[in-house]
Amino acid sequence: MAGSHKLFILQLHNLLPIFIVVFGIWSSWDNPKTLTEAMEEEVGRRELSTDNNPGFISIDCGVDEDYLNNKTGIYYKSDKDFINTGENRKILSRYGGNELWREDDTLRSFAEGKRNCYTLKLEQGQNNYYAIRASFLYGNYDGKDKIPRFDLYLGADRWTTVELSLNLPKFYEILYFFSADTEYLCLVNTGSGIPFISTLELRPSKYPFYDGINHVALHRWVYDLGFDSNGTARYRDDVYDRIWHLRRFPGSVPIGTALNVSTQGSNGIPVEVLRTAIKPDNSFSLNYSRSDSSDSQYHLLLHFAEVEDVAQNQLREFSIYVNGLKISERIRLQYLNSTSVSTGNGTIRGDINITLDATPESDLPPILNAMEFYEVLHFSSSATDQFDVNAIMAIKQTYNITKDDWQGDPCLPQDYTWSGLGCTFSTTPRIISLNLSASKLIGEISSSFSDLQALESLDLSNNELSGQVPEVLAQLPNLNIHSNFLILAFHLWYKKEHHAMRTNDL
Repeated sequence: MAGSHKLFILQLHNLLPIFIVVFGIWSSWDNPKTLTEAMEEEVGRRELSTDNNPGFISIDCGVDEDYLNNKTGIYYKSDKDFINTGENRKILSRYGGNELWREDDTLRSFAEGKRNCYTLKLEQGQNNYYAIRASFLYGNYDGKDKIPRFDLYLGADRWTTVELSLNLPKFYEILYFFSADTEYLCLVNTGSGIPFISTLELRPSKYPFYDGINHVALHRWVYDLGFDSNGTARYRDDVYDRIWHLRRFPGSVPIGTALNVSTQGSNGIPVEVLRTAIKPDNSFSLNYSRSDSSDSQYHLLLHFAEVEDVAQNQLREFSIYVNGLKISERIRLQYLNSTSVSTGNGTIRGDINITLDATPESDLPPILNAMEFYEVLHFSSSATDQFDVNAIMAIKQTYNITKDDWQGDPCLPQDYTWSGLGCTFSTTPRIISLNLSASKLIGEISSSFSDLQALESLDLSNNELSGQVPEVLAQLPNLNIHSNFLILAFHLWYKKEHHAMRTNDL
């Protein structure tokens, strides 16, 4: 997108996620005029469009045509190429109309079928991490004033339960490892209302920790510290396009600078995030607590940058403790330079207590600019064998099979195995039986059936198939020839002979 852009901050009004553009939010700082002017400078930041950010996928669910959101610079695609079920709907006008969040005005709902899945195909997805963000705004689109509750699955694993309010948008975000170029995001009807989705966004990401374990999935929360009001923000120079929660700890005060801060040591944190920070109010200790009764495992990243031009004879030095354990030696910051500290090789379980204590030699209290929380999700299910998936997908496309439940992983979860399929559920699930009798199949028998190498049983009877039985089917090592092959051959022979007799009668 041509031209320059201004920093935009999306603030939640009264702590609720209604998005409003806010300027000059740093009114409590010592020099608010300078900071407001800095926010309104032309900064020429990077657009979040597909052309300028390879790998970005932004899907507006429920629209018919692709478009560029001129307010954010994000190019959104229609979801019609990612799913073929569901119905396009619009929220009531009184809940939408914000051009900044145009993508929330439409949605796709799924009144039919237990499970409906988006097929996510990435050019360079395999063995890479992507941030996946799913957003929802009910907006009483169906006029029922009844908010649905449903589950989200990624591949074969349950990601989360979607719980919403009537007129407030909500998003769920996960850092996910793609074991193949294709994955499935599925909405599952659990009997508590019709599932729907407003927006689906994927962003290439990096695994931010070095603990020797590449976790398959992690929930992510990111916090930009140094604000008097809670809210959310999205920054144009954030290469990962994160949505930041704006916060200030109890017992802290915001500080900041209008100058540029070096991002070299910050693990990809936007300069706007590093310009703001918090410090303790009238103490030399900064504290944060987060309760968690689920005994979940967390990774933690803390980000620092010195934003106060302190006197040369003054020292800011502090140590970091998490749940009473020191995770760093003494931290000293250099003016307008940044650094990041993680929890190291381990994870934190349950409650989180963070303490930044000034050392006895320090003249100044500790500061903190931003932090990231990652909750480890234990995704244990193995996807169906990729060769079997490719084969059954080719069969589905060849015969234009439109069964409602033929979406997502063919075998998993076990409760949602495709109708007509039988699978083994060993380490890697395999398709061992396929019943497509009376499925209105037309044409010759596809060679893709022979790619189902674990197949033991195949029923293609009572269709409009023609031609010869492919010889390659006889080469399948586990296929029961007598119970499948001869029956199929008889049906083809009977159809051919019956057609010949009818022709002779004319």
